[in-house]
Amino acid sequence: MENANQFKQKARVFAKASGLRLAEGLGVLLICLLALRLAYPTAVNQRSTHVVANSSDPYAVGDLGGALFMVTRSASGERGCDITTHGHPFDGWDICREIPNPLVTDLLADLVGLFGMPLGYNLGLLLFLASNGLAVYIVVRLAGARGPPALFGAMAASIAPSLFSELEGGFVQHAWWAPAILATGLCVGAIRSWSRFWWIVPGALCLVWSLPVYSMLPFKLLPWTLAAGAVAVFTGEDRKGKLIRAGLGGAIAVGMSLPYAMAALGGESAGTRVWSGPADEQALHKMMGAMAHSPGDFFSMSFGSADLIRIPGVVTWVTLIAVAVSYRQFRHWGPALGGALVLLLISLGPSVGSGPFNDSLPHVSLMDNVEIARGSMRPIRYGVAGLFLLCIASGIALS
Repeated sequence: MENANQFKQKARVFAKASGLRLAEGLGVLLICLLALRLAYPTAVNQRSTHVVANSSDPYAVGDLGGALFMVTRSASGERGCDITTHGHPFDGWDICREIPNPLVTDLLADLVGLFGMPLGYNLGLLLFLASNGLAVYIVVRLAGARGPPALFGAMAASIAPSLFSELEGGFVQHAWWAPAILATGLCVGAIRSWSRFWWIVPGALCLVWSLPVYSMLPFKLLPWTLAAGAVAVFTGEDRKGKLIRAGLGGAIAVGMSLPYAMAALGGESAGTRVWSGPADEQALHKMMGAMAHSPGDFFSMSFGSADLIRIPGVVTWVTLIAVAVSYRQFRHWGPALGGALVLLLISLGPSVGSGPFNDSLPHVSLMDNVEIARGSMRPIRYGVAGLFLLCIASGIALS
């Protein structure tokens, strides 16, 4: 009888805690959506009438990199691809494998089926962005940070301007980072103690989930993953136990995700389209130079246009001030900040601003020496990952 009462009491406590966490998550998601409303008023206000796109004819077959085409087909029940009747302008491209992402487009298609086009499509994009912010919030909170600083990082991550430009271009699979961010946060957190080791299961599931979204997302977050894992193992006590947990956790994560990784790298959905040419000025500077950040992008204090009410430099300056004040807590925010700096340097591309081609820059070296990196050559996409890590570092340092 006494054991039954104890079990009921523990069940009530667990249910209450779970309810509070769920309410907290929903609240953060709502706040991130409100932040998107403030940052992108035109896109949100016209969600029922206009597709989020830089295009005069966003419904044209082939526009938005094939995303709308695939979503429309999927919403009507055509889950497969047949380019024999839709060859133009996809001649020579297998759009099922090379352009859109069946997981993301199918999720958007389900919303289109419920709410119609373009409202369902736009709602899906906004939820992708808001869930990125929620993922940042969860990771920062798992690191021991307080709620308000974590919320700042979440809001900043959800309105990332360079990420929004990916949506406008129709690259919807590049815009949903939440599973990849949660994968690192949970897997690294599982190393710290045996009581938290069960986190490796949801962490590995998030990693599995991220691969069919876009297989390059975990690769871009690799600097943070490695640095955070090393800090988790080699700082504090019980290093032997942490090494054992890191080994076991890594084996579990790799074992669960390997089949999906092999499918993606083998050319399946969201797989890498590896550039086979040389990483020289012709390939990188002329093709990718316009798709890179310049140093001023990270520190600008301008408000942008009426459709983009945000101040890009806020996250950068807040992070720098916060880490300077909390320098004694380096091991907590250091991995995220270090990973951000690496990725932001790569995002400068093959030249600095409008300068000449420079083969000593990190982007050129990466493309020249790491073959898998050629699956995502656009420098700006590494900057997107770097911005997420800046948001994580700021949230941790502000605590």
